[in-house]
Amino acid sequence: MYNDDMERLLLNSDPARTPLDAPLSWRALDDLDRITEGRVSGDERVPAPPRRHRARWIALSSIAFLILVSLVAVQTFAPRGGSGGSVEAASPRPLRPTGTPVPFGEAMQNAVAQLERADTSTAEPKRASHFEAWYADTDVDGSGNATSLVSPREQRVRWNADLSGSLLVTAGVAYHPDRPNAIAAATPIAPGTVIRDEKFSAGRMGILYDELPPTDAAAMRDYLVLHSGLADSTDPVHMLDAVAELLGEWTLPPKQESAILLMLASMSGIESLGYVDDRLGRAGLAFRATSPAPDAAFESVLVVSADSGRILSLETVYLGGLDDLDAAPGSVVRYVAWK
Repeated sequence: MYNDDMERLLLNSDPARTPLDAPLSWRALDDLDRITEGRVSGDERVPAPPRRHRARWIALSSIAFLILVSLVAVQTFAPRGGSGGSVEAASPRPLRPTGTPVPFGEAMQNAVAQLERADTSTAEPKRASHFEAWYADTDVDGSGNATSLVSPREQRVRWNADLSGSLLVTAGVAYHPDRPNAIAAATPIAPGTVIRDEKFSAGRMGILYDELPPTDAAAMRDYLVLHSGLADSTDPVHMLDAVAELLGEWTLPPKQESAILLMLASMSGIESLGYVDDRLGRAGLAFRATSPAPDAAFESVLVVSADSGRILSLETVYLGGLDDLDAAPGSVVRYVAWK
């Protein structure tokens, strides 16, 4: 299982598309920075000040998520049976769908119809994205007692045609994973604190989807496969990773979102779950994507607005099977909600 995932991810990374002297992308820098708890300033890494041991679980907006959990989780968390925290200790509760699920194909067609009723006469894709993602904070005191919090991060990405741009990350309001409505009395970082404020010069931002996204479903599939480096475009989990990557760089109008939904409607391996409220409290329809391989380690839950047909959020759920990942099957290990 581990070797199969590694082989797929290495193939999908397609290093031939990246120059040898290319800088790390803004996503990779942000992910690496949060893993090591340092701060990035130019080419120099500034060590974090000494503090109690803190294990951090990262919420990623790219397909690199899987390779990071495979290679970094064993270093980020204490081994099983140790005194450190584990990801399930700070996993938010899974979404709980209610009501009778609308068949997947019908639900996608309904969402597209809602999108088509929107005024798209002047709407064009914007080279920007605004979303909330999360990672977990687990503090372990001298006695080995762990306190876990879910710590959202609000991220704003803006970029230009010459690939210059900016990344702004601010702290959200942390909450207890076992009591989602209970705000943490003492948060690791005060809400609103600027965690990262980076400006990228032309050609230094590492954008994947630099071409205008298409409005046709078939063209959208080809576009995602080409720009994300997907080797397998039939796995809906992989495809949703690519969609999340795209929405992490662009804010799309209804025409392009319709193309995404119609593309997904043509895929197997996705089923309707019912009605949910996403992490931001918005009403939506939930859809679960599973990989065709019987030993897949993750599944994805996509939430589409019940009112507008817009894509609201995407969650990743761990199914088990990775020895290096200290997480219980069923743990939510990532979510990203677009604003």
